[in-house]
Amino acid sequence: MPTTRTRRRRNFQPAVSATQWALLTDQPLDEIEPGLDQDFERWCFNWLDDSEPPWRAKTGRQLWVENCDAVLEEWIPAHPGSRPSTWWRFAAPAPRQRVGGVGTPKSELLANAPRFWCGVPLDWVSRWEVEYYNGRATDIHGNPISTNHREGEFKEIAINPQNPPTYESQASFLDRYGLLLPGERRRIRDADFRPVKITDILDLGPME
Repeated sequence: MPTTRTRRRRNFQPAVSATQWALLTDQPLDEIEPGLDQDFERWCFNWLDDSEPPWRAKTGRQLWVENCDAVLEEWIPAHPGSRPSTWWRFAAPAPRQRVGGVGTPKSELLANAPRFWCGVPLDWVSRWEVEYYNGRATDIHGNPISTNHREGEFKEIAINPQNPPTYESQASFLDRYGLLLPGERRRIRDADFRPVKITDILDLGPME
């Protein structure tokens, strides 16, 4: 029988707290509650690793698995050609490709475990580390800080502010892996496919 009822789009109502939803969707936690201790909240939900959280809370990975459909249904219409950091952490098939620039991720030569943010390395060799591991770093009195290192021992270089490392954009990654949803590509600007400087992705502080 014909009907005049309007079919409504399903509205996901994830069974998570406002803070958990903010973590899943990259919302600033201080928008949830001004003055909220963001580090403490991330610790509460064990956001940085997969060990057992305090008070038997769910890990970030568990929250993602249970709520990924709702997260992406909200995210993609608002941010076509990109994915939230939780997708990059828990669902991305690989890191993003580096396409140029000068600089060295710490994990390539120091005893640092690789860490990533939205598919790009989070930790980079600093100018101070280059000075230190070549025996050039000094204290406020001009005395060498380390006597165990000599010039030329540390050949890797820090980020060049005039030519920082550059990576493929999120849109290019998603397109390359065939992960754009039907209709998503036509909503992405040409500029969103251009390579992105690491300094535009991460807050790396002063590099001079």
